[in-house]
Amino acid sequence: MAVVRRIAWSPVGGQENAAVFDRGLSDIFDPALRSDIGRLIDDVRERGDVAVCEALSHFDGVEVGPEGLRVT
Repeated sequence: MAVVRRIAWSPVGGQENAAVFDRGLSDIFDPALRSDIGRLIDDVRERGDVAVCEALSHFDGVEVGPEGLRVT
């Protein structure tokens, strides 16, 4: 049986707030995968569209240049 727990955000602080967001992530994502995802996000922040295009090529086999990216 699932149980829903209510948490009053204001009186709780610091580590307790962080624990709410982190709950269950280690059960869902392998730590190595989380690290790889973090590196990919950092790379995109630093190099932008070029990093996105490289990731598309590496993971999906899609060859596209930055000029080929479109967001509608």
